[in-house]
Amino acid sequence: MSNNDINRNQSSPPKIYLGNFQEKERQSGDPFLAGFINITKLLEELGYEVVKKNQASINPECIHTLEKNGHEFLKVIVSKFKNGVNKYGNTHCISVDTFRPRRFVEIDEEETDGNKKE
Repeated sequence: MSNNDINRNQSSPPKIYLGNFQEKERQSGDPFLAGFINITKLLEELGYEVVKKNQASINPECIHTLEKNGHEFLKVIVSKFKNGVNKYGNTHCISVDTFRPRRFVEIDEEETDGNKKE
């Protein structure tokens, strides 16, 4: 029996899905992936005891997260390196999506000042 036969007969562990992404395009035309990573599921898979809904969890003022169905999600972007490859041979990086549309920034400033625009 060859190694290939042994590998085919062994069942693989189930995949652990942590999120979904959409391909988007910058104004410059460069493509990138935007989506959410399920932080709750990630922490559970790492063996952490996760605090459930209606209890203290991720900082509620964090603008980069979203709560849905008792799970916390982190907004992220996967981008290609501008120079193609970094010094370690990697072609992509992942970062927290910090973009906020201007209208949300203006609303936050109004609430901070205590003066709502009429």
